[in-house]
Amino acid sequence: MATLWPLVREHMAAAQGAQARVYNRRAQPREFAPGGRVLVLVPTMECKFLAKWHGPYEVIEKVGEVNYRIRQPGRRPPETVYHVNLLKKWVARDVLCSFPPPQGPAKTEPVEVPIGEQLSKSQHQDMMELVECHRDVFSTEAGRTDLIQHHIITEPGKKVKLRPKKGKAATIPDTGGQKRSSPTGGPGPHMGMRMPCPGETHWEAGPPLPPGRS
Repeated sequence: MATLWPLVREHMAAAQGAQARVYNRRAQPREFAPGGRVLVLVPTMECKFLAKWHGPYEVIEKVGEVNYRIRQPGRRPPETVYHVNLLKKWVARDVLCSFPPPQGPAKTEPVEVPIGEQLSKSQHQDMMELVECHRDVFSTEAGRTDLIQHHIITEPGKKVKLRPKKGKAATIPDTGGQKRSSPTGGPGPHMGMRMPCPGETHWEAGPPLPPGRS
């Protein structure tokens, strides 16, 4: 045993080194500077087995080779040490400048209004002047009018909902095999079968359906 034990340690160290190289083949070293902002992968309040990225939080300092102390305001404790695998760099979105829309009436391009060819020159000129005077009407931009108003009055605090009411379908009773004449004089095509026939109903949404799978 004293002779084999050093050989076992040598082979074990070689095997562990090979496994570490395979495991770290795609690993990328990550370092965070103090004062930087990172996201932290922590379990959610609903389920401890479900983790989500939270943050961004501030990096206070580096503790050891792979741990960082993170400041988390509003959480207990406010400062926690996390492994580097639970941290991700926070990348802020670019802020786009937005400008308010221009005030005043929008400028629209003139629209060519087709005018009938049967008009005379004087009538054509009058029509062109009429179109020019009412350029706001002959435009590609949608407008507003206050000539017509419509109000829908409902009870205060009550939502209007319509549900289909369940009713019985109108059916033709079974006559026991006896023929029954239709309004046209001949026997009805659905005599002897309990099938829906045209009739009036008080349904509010959708037509009535006969009971059954069909």
